[in-house]
Amino acid sequence: MPNTQNEFDSNQAEFDALTRDLVMYCSPEVERIESSLETTPNHYVDYFNLLRGGLNQGHVFIYVVASTLVEAGANRQGVIDALKALGLDVERDTGEAH
Repeated sequence: MPNTQNEFDSNQAEFDALTRDLVMYCSPEVERIESSLETTPNHYVDYFNLLRGGLNQGHVFIYVVASTLVEAGANRQGVIDALKALGLDVERDTGEAH
């Protein structure tokens, strides 16, 4: 936990830069998926296949990647459905009701 406002601001700036980098990294794959033929509702199987590779990293990692995908332009409902297909309880784990 940061001790000072400056330390907090520095950590926030680093987090924001990391988020921007992740979004840039994920954007080409999201663009590929979103421009492809939708074979499942909201491309959820495509997002499922992307997310399942990170299961061994833990739920927090999966949620960070999922959030990044949405920020990069992924279909939000498709990502949520992929999380559910992975057995993750989006509402319980994030407090977000759907």
